[in-house]
Amino acid sequence: MLAQGGHNWILGTLLISSLTLLIFILTKMLILLAISLILLLLVCFFMLFFRDPERVPSRGIVAPADGRIISITTSDTSKYDSKGQIKRPKNQRFIRIATFMSVFNVHVNRAPISGKVLSITHKPGKFLPAYKSESKNNERVITTFKTKIGKIIIIQIAGILAQRIIPYIHPNEYLKKGQRLGIIQFGSRVDLILPKNRVKILVKNHQRVFAGSTTVAEII
Repeated sequence: MLAQGGHNWILGTLLISSLTLLIFILTKMLILLAISLILLLLVCFFMLFFRDPERVPSRGIVAPADGRIISITTSDTSKYDSKGQIKRPKNQRFIRIATFMSVFNVHVNRAPISGKVLSITHKPGKFLPAYKSESKNNERVITTFKTKIGKIIIIQIAGILAQRIIPYIHPNEYLKKGQRLGIIQFGSRVDLILPKNRVKILVKNHQRVFAGSTTVAEII
């Protein structure tokens, strides 16, 4: 199964490759043959990148993204001001799990727990490597959910290659755990922010996780 939007990339590239090959047959220009073959390889890459396998949600709270955990931190932060910077709510602490996605991971993100979409906010910014601390100023989409453990936040962060974040969902929509919520093109990072007093983290740094199927925390 291909992710939403993937068909356009694949068919468009395949069409250009076919036209280039046709012109090569007519003109015998070897450079056109090389271009056609490169474009065919690109088609193969897009088919790999836009794959969207079915996933069966496991127990607890599941990973919102495929990739590797790059940090698990505790803070007093969960909300954002008008500039997309985190604000400090009173008497609350949160766990933030950051997952880095390479270009070889599945890039469709999923809901970690069932809940209602309260808001989806796009924040413009830079396109720095998503695994570095400077990525706090990167382009991002911030989605807030109302769940049985309270409000949670998913932050889809653009990277040096990933410059398109495409939500599949809308405010006031109810999502089931494991349901698709959007895609980041191409390679990036997803942060999951959970209320600390309601969860027990079950993953560790550098662990590989799979969106919708790997349990990252259990509810307490």
